[in-house]
Amino acid sequence: MRVMYERVAAIDVHKDMIKVGIRTPGHRAWTRASEVLEYRTFFGVLLTMAADLRKRGVTHVVMEASGVYTEPVYYALAGQGFEQVAVINPAHAKALKGHKTDAKDALRLVGPDRQVRQADDRGADRRGAARAGAGGPGDRPDAHRGQVG
Repeated sequence: MRVMYERVAAIDVHKDMIKVGIRTPGHRAWTRASEVLEYRTFFGVLLTMAADLRKRGVTHVVMEASGVYTEPVYYALAGQGFEQVAVINPAHAKALKGHKTDAKDALRLVGPDRQVRQADDRGADRRGAARAGAGGPGDRPDAHRGQVG
């Protein structure tokens, strides 16, 4: 079964600002409307961004992991009533087709729908692995613990 979300947002996170790409149903049947918004990274502004997304009916949010810059954005969105807030691996985001720009990065993360589904599937796999206790290479019984040969 193919999972498709009607109202989604993707966030491209930077040190001083974020770009938010939003995809919603278009005015005509089977069309999509795209919009890119820009916000500063002050926590109060991020809370306003979360409220703006809720007003637009966004249910799922995805962003590329950008180290410590991602954390305030995630925490501003967490607990705001979104069905899912996903942070994805930058390698997965770079694998998406297209020319790299901030605005396009945000929109590429949310569409086309096939790519959203794939990013969501990878997140589900990670969550399942975390619940099972498979945290990383050091947790595997066959992992090398700094030993050579």
